[in-house]
Amino acid sequence: MTMHGKGVICVPTLEVTLPQSWESNAAYLVKEQDGKLAKMSDVTVTNDKESTTLVMTVTSLDGDCYVIGGVTEEQNKGADAANQSSKKKDGKEQSQETQEESENGTDSADADVSENAADENGENPAEENNDTGQDAGNDKKENGQKADAKDPGGDAADQEDTASASNTCTISISCATILDNMDNLKSSKAEFVPSDGWILAPTEVEFTEGESVHDVLQRVCKEAGIQMESSFTPAYNSAYVEGINNLYEFDCGELSGWMFSVNGWYPNYGCSKYTVNAGDEICWVYTCDLGKDVGDNSMY
Repeated sequence: MTMHGKGVICVPTLEVTLPQSWESNAAYLVKEQDGKLAKMSDVTVTNDKESTTLVMTVTSLDGDCYVIGGVTEEQNKGADAANQSSKKKDGKEQSQETQEESENGTDSADADVSENAADENGENPAEENNDTGQDAGNDKKENGQKADAKDPGGDAADQEDTASASNTCTISISCATILDNMDNLKSSKAEFVPSDGWILAPTEVEFTEGESVHDVLQRVCKEAGIQMESSFTPAYNSAYVEGINNLYEFDCGELSGWMFSVNGWYPNYGCSKYTVNAGDEICWVYTCDLGKDVGDNSMY
């Protein structure tokens, strides 16, 4: 789809009907931005026998947009059930084999007991080395148990490190545009503008799955000791960032305030509505010209 327009003052809903059934039960609306695809919104997929209805919210105009769909785990329950059934069957066969081996082991043990009983009236050469053999066997068993206990723990730690490493994103906070508009800045706010414009240089941080851009900003500012204030906006059903580092909207002109971009794209909805993905590059920037001076032309 190609969308045309100069901007939106609300978040409209778009409904698309496909003249055939689409084998997907989940989808995203994405937009091409600088050769990359950025997520705009979730898509509700309703499948009939002869058609498919897609419902999504439009958060940005101008440019090529795509709907990318797939099948969630819920539709794979049949395959999962078959795999679980196969595993149960294999486990049952293995259990039967183990039981047979156990029975064979019992027969051998009975034979050994009979031999020992027969040697009670005579000399048994094995008795002299019995203690030594048991100690060696116990040491071997103990060492084996320690090694087995160590390996699973190491694997779990490696898996945990891998999972943790994949849950990272990059965040930065800049007010560099103010440096070119110092004449418009309130005199009482000059002390809060760093000489290079960086309030927080690009920093890689960890996040928890499901967190929003607003969640990450709040935590990072708290940990770094950076002042930050936000409020809930009913019109957008989202949080709105009013000020960072004591720099607020309208502090540097009537068109000034805070904006955010993710991977170079400026979403046209609140920061608490955008769910962070691994590898995202989040940039908070102070604009003095309603986004035009930071690369967002969606309102022009």
